[in-house]
Amino acid sequence: MDTFLTKQQRIVSEILNLQRHIMNKLHSIESTLESQPTGGGEPSFIEHSDDDSAHSPIPFNLPNTIDEASEPNYAAAQQNGAAHINSDEVQLFSFTRMEKAEELNEFDRRLADAEYFKETYNWLNSLITETNCANRMLVALDLLFDKVFVNKCSWTGRGKGNSRKVPLRCRRNLLHLFKVIGSTRRASVSRSDVEDFFIKKLKQSKQRLNLQGIRKATCHVKRTQLS
Repeated sequence: MDTFLTKQQRIVSEILNLQRHIMNKLHSIESTLESQPTGGGEPSFIEHSDDDSAHSPIPFNLPNTIDEASEPNYAAAQQNGAAHINSDEVQLFSFTRMEKAEELNEFDRRLADAEYFKETYNWLNSLITETNCANRMLVALDLLFDKVFVNKCSWTGRGKGNSRKVPLRCRRNLLHLFKVIGSTRRASVSRSDVEDFFIKKLKQSKQRLNLQGIRKATCHVKRTQLS
């Protein structure tokens, strides 16, 4: 029996490693959008800073920082500035990309449960190898959302010509998940950073859908030249 379980764990671990490899390959072919102007600047991620005073707090016992998310229940280990976990610990977690508003509502509701939040975080963290905060959130977006469904969403719920879309700004638990999964031990993501990220990526959703399969999508950081 022990031999069987060990073999099963090894198989699941290999599947997770293959899935991670496939995700890296997929993201290695879509990045043209990042060279296009969007009318807004990149989120400014601040090291060890997180000011959410302008927003009401999440009323659940959920982790607020990468350090809390790395406690024993998460079993996360630091690697290259981000937390990673043993793939065996997420072998029982399964997730299908969300394709409609009802699935998003249910997912946001389930994230209110601290244990499910941790399981989701562990699963995402086991697949995300990026150390850049914006890139971590971008990979998480592609893991959680079907690209066609993303194109049906907007931050406020309004589209062009006052058309109706699925709003994301009211999904407090989802936004909190992105805040935590985007943070690393070197830099913290604030609530406003998450908002800026979603506003930009939702505006680009149609372009990303049409251009999928080009290059790896990344969030570039503007550099200032010192004299």
